[in-house]
Amino acid sequence: CNEALACIGFMKGLHRLIDHRDAKLPGRFSAFEFELKDNVRGLWGTDPPKVIPDVVEALIGAVHIDLGFNEGQRAALHVIKPMTSTISRTTFASIDARFLHPKQHLFEMAGTLVSVKAYTEEVFLRLQNVFPHWKCNMGNNS
Repeated sequence: CNEALACIGFMKGLHRLIDHRDAKLPGRFSAFEFELKDNVRGLWGTDPPKVIPDVVEALIGAVHIDLGFNEGQRAALHVIKPMTSTISRTTFASIDARFLHPKQHLFEMAGTLVSVKAYTEEVFLRLQNVFPHWKCNMGNNS
């Protein structure tokens, strides 16, 4: 979830501390800031510069290495707290669709429209006359 980590890093001003020699990066930072402020397509519709979430992940990893697993986990939870506190304040049914990843949103919408059952091969063979299915008759041209 690069978009979420990039958003968190950007909100904390991390992009101003990244030492780089890429002349295009300041423009990418500005474009990402505009996407966040515009918020038309939601967080998942943004295209963050990959360097921001990479630095956030590296900092969390550095805390794990320097202070140990427990402190690293505590630091990771602190970093993602803006996201987790938003989720905990809302119920699942009222989460804004812009907050959900598009694939998750589609999956949830499809779950209300389509019911899919999975059967083992043995069960399916017993029930094959119940379900319409395609049979490939390679040698039969009729």
